[in-house]
Amino acid sequence: MRFASLTPRFLAAPIATAAALLALLTPAIAQTFNGDYVVDDETNTGPQVFSNIEVGVGDTGTFSVYDGRLVRSTSTIIVARATATSAMGIVNVFGNHSRIEGDVDLRIAFNNLLATRTAIGTLNIEDGGHVRALVVRLSTGNQPTQATVNVSGPGSLLEVTSSLEMNQSATRTSTVTIGTGGTVSVGTTIDVFTGSPQIILDGGTLSLTGPSAVPAAGIIQFNSGAFRFRSAQTLNGAAGFYTTYFGSPPVLAAGRGLVIDGTTTLATTLRIDGGSLRTDRIAVNPASGSLLLHGGTLTLTGDGAVLDSGADFGPSVLIVGDGAGAAARLEMDGAGDVLLGHATIAADGSLTFAGTTLFVDSLNSAGRVTIAESSLYTGAGLLNTGSLGLADTVVEGNVDSPAGSTIDVAGTVVFNGGFTGAAAFYGSGTVVFNGPVSID
Repeated sequence: MRFASLTPRFLAAPIATAAALLALLTPAIAQTFNGDYVVDDETNTGPQVFSNIEVGVGDTGTFSVYDGRLVRSTSTIIVARATATSAMGIVNVFGNHSRIEGDVDLRIAFNNLLATRTAIGTLNIEDGGHVRALVVRLSTGNQPTQATVNVSGPGSLLEVTSSLEMNQSATRTSTVTIGTGGTVSVGTTIDVFTGSPQIILDGGTLSLTGPSAVPAAGIIQFNSGAFRFRSAQTLNGAAGFYTTYFGSPPVLAAGRGLVIDGTTTLATTLRIDGGSLRTDRIAVNPASGSLLLHGGTLTLTGDGAVLDSGADFGPSVLIVGDGAGAAARLEMDGAGDVLLGHATIAADGSLTFAGTTLFVDSLNSAGRVTIAESSLYTGAGLLNTGSLGLADTVVEGNVDSPAGSTIDVAGTVVFNGGFTGAAAFYGSGTVVFNGPVSID
C-alpha cells in the first residue's frame, strides 16, 4: 500500500540527454526532502544518486521508492532529524527490486538539540523491497526520539552489513518488526546502548552470525518466524540462546524455525513438533544427542545427515535437497520403524533407509532413494523420476517410475502394489510383481 502524498510531489525529470546520464554517475549535492518525493516508473527512468539523503528535517517528509527503482547514497541517510522544531520522516521501499543502497550510515530518528522537541522516523520495506546500509542506527542523539522499522512480504530485506545499533538517545523508543516473508540480516552484532528496544519476530527471519550476536533476553519478542545463523551450530542443552527461545530440551513448535548454514550438531535432544529446521547437515552425538521429529518440516541442503539407531523420526514434511546443486543426503541406518508424511527428494538430494519399515504418505523423488533389507509402505504412492535402488525390499503401494528413471535391483524385490512406467531396470536381483503392471 502506498502512502498518500503529504504535499505535491517534487518530480524527478526523465533522463533524456547525455548530460543527464552523466549526472547519474556523479553524486548530486546533499538532498533534504520535506514533503513527498517519489521514485517510480512515472517519475524516473534511471537510478537516483545522492551525496546524502535527509527526510523530514525539522518538518514532515516522505521518501518512497516503487516499481523496482534504485536509489543510491554515497553518505549518510537520515530519516527524521529534529532542529528547532520536531521532525517526522517516513521512507517507503515497496515492490520487488525496489532498492535503497549504500555503504553508509542509516539513521532513523535523530535529535541532538532540544528535549522539548522530538524526532519520529519510520522505515517501511514491503513486497520484495531491499535496503542496504553499512550501519543502521535507531534513535540517535541525546534527546527524545522514536524509530520504527517494518519489514514484511516475500523477499523484503533490510541488509545491515555491519551493526544494528538501538537506543542511543536519552529518551528513546526503537522497534523493528519482521513480518511474514521479511528478513533482517545483520553482518556483525546488534548493539543496545540503553533502555529496552524491541525486535518483534512476527513470521519473518532474523539472520545473524550466530547466537552470540543475539541481544540479551527481553529485546526480542519471538512470536513466530525463524532465526537464521550463518555458521555451524552445536545444540548442547546448556543455558543460553536455545534454552531462552526454544526451551530445554529445545522444541521447534508450530510457527517457529531455525535455519543453520552449515552442520547442526546435536549434543542434546532436538524435537521438531510442527516447526521447521533447515540446515546443511545434521550430526548426532550418539552419547547425548537425538533428533525427534513429531511433525513439521526438515530441509537438508548440504552434504548429509546421519540418524543413529533408535531415532524417533516422523516429520509431516521432509525435504532433502533444494535444487541448488549441492549434494544433500539423509541416511537412516538401523532406525527401526520410521513414519514420514510427504517426502520430496530433489534432484540434488538422496535418501538412504536401512531400518525395519519406512511408512510414508507420499514419496516424490527426482534424486536418489536407496532402501535395503526393509519394507516400504506408501499411502499415496511413490513417484520416481530419478534413481531408485532396492535390495531385498518389499514395496507396498503404487509405484510410478516413468521413462528416464532408473531402478537398481539387488536380491529379491517385491512390488505388491501397482507398477506403471518405463523405468530402466539394472542389477542382478529378482523382481516380483504381485500387482497390476503397466509398462509405457
